[in-house]
Amino acid sequence: MLESPPIKEADSIPFVTRQVDGGIARYFGELRAQIVNVDNNSEDDTRGAFLSTDTQTPKHYISTAKGVKGKGNNFLNLFKYASRYKDTLKAIVVVDADLRSITPEWIRYLAEPIIKKGYDYALPYYSRHQFDGSITNHICYPFLHGLLGENIRQPMGGGFAFSPALAEHWLKQEWTRATRQYGIDIFMTLNAILGQFKICEVGLGAKIHKTSVPKLGPMFTQVVTTLFEFLVRTKGNWLREQVRQPKPKRRFGLQELDPPQELNIDIRQLKENL
Repeated sequence: MLESPPIKEADSIPFVTRQVDGGIARYFGELRAQIVNVDNNSEDDTRGAFLSTDTQTPKHYISTAKGVKGKGNNFLNLFKYASRYKDTLKAIVVVDADLRSITPEWIRYLAEPIIKKGYDYALPYYSRHQFDGSITNHICYPFLHGLLGENIRQPMGGGFAFSPALAEHWLKQEWTRATRQYGIDIFMTLNAILGQFKICEVGLGAKIHKTSVPKLGPMFTQVVTTLFEFLVRTKGNWLREQVRQPKPKRRFGLQELDPPQELNIDIRQLKENL
């Protein structure tokens, strides 16, 4: 089981690491596990904060080369590292390092469909404020629903689990510049769909984390670029298929979710800043 946070999370990664460790010890104590931090050479010493956190589970740190940034590059390192253990690895669990709502149960909820139910991809199902997840709500979810016939509510939700077979599949795909940045999440979901891997959803409750507003500009561009390039490149696959009525994925974990994170939205200020 591996943990994959973004850059500069020294203030929050100890809490997340302890929750991950608690989940592994409580629910998967019989398995050999490892907590892995994949990072972009964070200048705030995320590495030191992670490695100095007391855990029962062994920890491992991986960084991109100096000057190489991008969430997708972190995941590429993660997949390559996981590939070393593909013959014995049972599941990979990924969570963001800025989470404040994560509990040890999240590890159980995410891992069990992969380990015990034979699924390849377990995506999160959060309760989210109507103004949270705007790229997902207005672009990614509608395109997956309308063009590919897939009802996946959080196709780029940030916390998920997957099988070693799916990780190997991702490594074999075309990695564009946008994919190596914030386009990585939608890249993974799209390739899991067209690769006909078995997908489910996992109820996790409310997602409470740091705001994404400062990075929404480049995130929008990179996600949309990855999405459209993929759809154009694979149109021979999905154009010839009759779009079926999308059905909800089977859901594990929590069936009733807590209220979403409250957000303070100043509509007037947003309009003035346009």
